[in-house]
Amino acid sequence: ISASMNELYDTVGRINRIFVSAILIALGLTAVLGVLLAGTITAPIKALTRQATAVAEGRFDQRVPVMGTDEIGQLSAAFNNMTDRLSEALALNEEEKEKLSSVLANMSDGVLATDEHGHVIIFNQRARELLGGESLEGRTLSDVLGVEPGIVARTLDGKDVITLLRRRSEDGGDEAAVRVSLTPIRSRDKGVAGAIAVLHDV
Repeated sequence: ISASMNELYDTVGRINRIFVSAILIALGLTAVLGVLLAGTITAPIKALTRQATAVAEGRFDQRVPVMGTDEIGQLSAAFNNMTDRLSEALALNEEEKEKLSSVLANMSDGVLATDEHGHVIIFNQRARELLGGESLEGRTLSDVLGVEPGIVARTLDGKDVITLLRRRSEDGGDEAAVRVSLTPIRSRDKGVAGAIAVLHDV
């Protein structure tokens, strides 16, 4: 008994073509969904990266768009909140700095501030006048005041020190007596962060 297998082969061929077509369609849909999904994930991350760069450059006026309430949306909202608080803190810091500059400029006493190594970083005009009008920034406090380094070292070790300077006036007149009060600047995380010297003409 013999029978033709052509019809069976045709059926198997159609089934194979259906399988191949289904696989290709599935791969195409997977690729499209992958691109869409990657876009929905990477777009907010790129926006966060751009905003972080802007904040690092000092631009606080931009905001990250909050797309949804998922984890990335919550991260975007938290980043916007952090940007607002950082902007407020910097504005307050600038305001306090302006106040400090105004107070220093209008004080009748001379004021100098040093870093933890005893180098002058801030001073007012009155301090320059009491110390002879020389350049003060960057010099050591002991050199500026003309005192023993040990006096400044005691202040940087955390002790208050009061000393008296006698300076000859530039025109050769009487000596000027200047009382110097040295006080350490304390920092919460690293102990003594410098010293403040207040000069009072007595």
